[in-house]
Amino acid sequence: MTISDEQYNAWLKRRNVQRDLLFIATHSTGTEYFSLLGKTTTPNDTPANTAFVQRFVELPSLIIESINADKAIGDITVVNNGIDHWQDYNWQSIEVLLGDSSWLVDDYRKIISVVIDDVNAGADVFTFITRDKKALLEVPANDNYVLGQVNNISPELIDSTHLIYRFHPDNTAIVDGVRDNGVSLVVVTDYTVNNNGSFTLISSAAGKITCDAHHLSINNTAEVCQFIAELVIGSSDIDTANLLDFSTNANNAPLGIYLTKGSDLSQWITDIAASVGSIWRFNAQGLFQLIRFELPKANNVKITPGIIALNSVDLVSKEQPYLSVEMQYQYNWTIQDESQLSATLSASDRQYYASQAKTVKADNSVILNGEYPLATKESRTSYFVNQSDAQSDAQRIANQRQAMRKIYRLTAFIAPFSVLLCDSAHITYNRFGFDEGLNAVIISRQQNTANGSMECEVWL
Repeated sequence: MTISDEQYNAWLKRRNVQRDLLFIATHSTGTEYFSLLGKTTTPNDTPANTAFVQRFVELPSLIIESINADKAIGDITVVNNGIDHWQDYNWQSIEVLLGDSSWLVDDYRKIISVVIDDVNAGADVFTFITRDKKALLEVPANDNYVLGQVNNISPELIDSTHLIYRFHPDNTAIVDGVRDNGVSLVVVTDYTVNNNGSFTLISSAAGKITCDAHHLSINNTAEVCQFIAELVIGSSDIDTANLLDFSTNANNAPLGIYLTKGSDLSQWITDIAASVGSIWRFNAQGLFQLIRFELPKANNVKITPGIIALNSVDLVSKEQPYLSVEMQYQYNWTIQDESQLSATLSASDRQYYASQAKTVKADNSVILNGEYPLATKESRTSYFVNQSDAQSDAQRIANQRQAMRKIYRLTAFIAPFSVLLCDSAHITYNRFGFDEGLNAVIISRQQNTANGSMECEVWL
């Protein structure tokens, strides 16, 4: 690669350049290569000595994404010039690369990586109906999995004759304790531990069997989400540098997740990420990432009056501060009716097994004086193992919402994909207090591929 990232970003901002788009569309029997301008790769390119056939291609006019919704890509339409047979392929995915027509293919950058949901073939055009790569994970879990450290799960009785209960597919997770109607059983005397994610009762249960367990190596948010994603996608689709950075700088606290057979993998990742104030996505290169929503911070991305569309800045809404933030921890995976729990249990144990989780609270003392009469109380589901981690994250969110927050909408002409969801940007404008420049977080973006503009909502 001879074009550095810095050179590429500078090229994106230039107007009078020969921009080309390369398309790599994969199906069950092979790959189709085509481009706007036509190109043949060199022996040193990847792929080598490959012709990208020139075809007129219409990109989706809008690429829309938000912290509250999945990315919407739209359709990719190709002129149907002798490609009727494409309708017979089992299409899988399509990647779009952007670069200068004079460059080697290896210097192009991937800007779209999506899955192909369907195709339409007409007399004049062939259309790929695409979906965000997240769609690959909208599938049910194929088994029960212990991830991190879990409390009071309901293992599956897989052998009623020999009283074998299974909680994990293999020996990478081990049981920490077994209970019958809340009463702890004694290992060896009441049950034996098997080296395959299961245990065996010595005699029949009196009531409901639950257990605690932990995974031997998967512990925090990034590790849990990566494990779930790799049940479907390969490790080459994971942005390992991003996940390492997330664990190092965003959140490394131990979690406890019991992923049950049949539950939706995509929804699980969404819930787990949200529980630590984050989102997940596949970036423009098609790699799985976790992104933490943080307060606005200094950033070298500048949105200035020179690139903001005339009269396009509007105040959309205000968000009330939080009076307090309540955060769960030690999630109880089997809520049991107190009447069915053993009378020998302590009052605290009975309360825990009959509720969803333990909780902590962080108060925003700075707004308890009535300055914001409509301030709200926030409650968050989380899967933290430790009380201290739950308390810390509750306080972090409370600090984010100590004051009224504002959401603005604006349209700017900025290099494609140079600003992404949850990025911070420094915005300067002659109204609404932006005169001296303010840092804001991008919470939604609508990239117009036709005219190069980006409409976004920013939070500050």
